Amino acid sequence: MFHVLILGGNKGINLYFLSDNSIKAVFCSTEFDIKELTNFDAAVVVCGNLSDLFLRTVEQECRRLGIPIFYTNEKDCRTTIDGHRILETIKVKIDRMRVQSEDLFIGHSAAIQKLKRNVNYLSKQNCSIFIVGETGTGKEVLADLIFRKASNFKQAFIKINCAAIPPGLAESQMFGSEVGAYTDAVSFAGFLEKAHGGTLFLDEIPDLPVELQSKFLRVLEEKTFFRIGGKKKIDSEFRLITASNRPRSELFRNDGFRSDLYYRIAECVLEIPPLRERLEDIPLLCYHFLSVGNKCLIADSAIEKLMSHRWPGNVRELKNVLIRSEINAADKILRADDILF
Repeated sequence: MFHVLILGGNKGINLYFLSDNSIKAVFCSTEFDIKELTNFDAAVVVCGNLSDLFLRTVEQECRRLGIPIFYTNEKDCRTTIDGHRILETIKVKIDRMRVQSEDLFIGHSAAIQKLKRNVNYLSKQNCSIFIVGETGTGKEVLADLIFRKASNFKQAFIKINCAAIPPGLAESQMFGSEVGAYTDAVSFAGFLEKAHGGTLFLDEIPDLPVELQSKFLRVLEEKTFFRIGGKKKIDSEFRLITASNRPRSELFRNDGFRSDLYYRIAECVLEIPPLRERLEDIPLLCYHFLSVGNKCLIADSAIEKLMSHRWPGNVRELKNVLIRSEINAADKILRADDILF
């Protein structure tokens, strides 16, 4: 059963939605609470009946949630043929999105198949997940796969790279602030507040400033916090996924990462093997990267050359090598001599 929101329409001009047993349509002729979008698989906008500002807000929220959005008008809505065409497009697009979510992490090696089985199980559990993998192995891709398979798929998915947050802004980015909290402070929500009810992914969490680690641990325990300069308690309950490119044996080097925080966030640990330990996945990865945009084919000689490389940059390096090498491909066929490391 697909749940579709019809914005700007009404039952009188959208009868074809009611005639399809696989579609449950909700009609809204006026503007509505944007948070309700999380309850739908797709949105159909009947143009001309809603304000431009509201439509832009709907578009932004649909993009954030990964919900397909379709546009039509009253004339087409009165046409049964066009109505059924819209329905079929919705079904195909939703099904395609579901298939793509299964294929986010490419590989058929024993190690990757085991990893996917663990993801299928853990995505349905209410536990914090810690992902370990070298640079370029696909930690964010795996986090995205966990999120897409989870029951709160349509809720917020906030991604933060802790290594990229300037130290002086880390606390305000995490907790948000109120007007007057510091010079030129404005009222805004931090990522803890935005993640409420959804999923928070913290990449390279050992790089989170030490002084914030204890505060973050307190939020995880109490599920509430205050904005900087704020007096109102704010609820913050979310699914937590964290990641690091450091081996677990090196996580606590230089006393930069609190062990008590690690044991709180690592209820379950997923380790992504480096590409050099799953060379049999290289052909499938090549076909995947080269199939995007129908770029070119790849010869067996090129595959053999790629499989002889050590891949210190892992899957990200492989993708870049293919991008760089396809420039040399004659007749849209990538051969061994075209490969540039």
